[in-house]
Amino acid sequence: CATPTISYNNGELAIECETTDAEFVTEVTSNDVNKFYSDKITFSATYNISVYATATGHDNSDTVNATLCWIENGNGENDTETNVINIPATAVFITSSNSVLYINCALENENVEIYTTNGVLIDETTIENGNVIIQTGLAKGSVAIVKIGEKSVKVILN
Repeated sequence: CATPTISYNNGELAIECETTDAEFVTEVTSNDVNKFYSDKITFSATYNISVYATATGHDNSDTVNATLCWIENGNGENDTETNVINIPATAVFITSSNSVLYINCALENENVEIYTTNGVLIDETTIENGNVIIQTGLAKGSVAIVKIGEKSVKVILN
């Protein structure tokens, strides 16, 4: 099967593949889905997504990985009826191919830094027109740390 592509728009993931009649096997994980034994819990609001395509008469495709997270942007408003604070956030969708990171979000002029897991700065840039493309030079399967503003997420490179 051809390797699928993943995109995110209007709260939905869209998966496509050039192989006719391909089906997609998608796994979504989050460290937030857990049992906690503490009086304080910190949520990451990060989903790790992996997808491969499968079809009769074809070998399974390579697996593609993506990361979807939310970055808080502003102070929350207290809903007096539910006593829940609603905090505005912006979705950030990160994919990679051939050691290149593609970052898509509605943020503008926000600083983006890419690090190795050893804390070495690979590159930094600013989000323009909602997109960033960064050549990491890291091998497929490596992990990069993407820092946008004060939010950091780990990304597995395709």
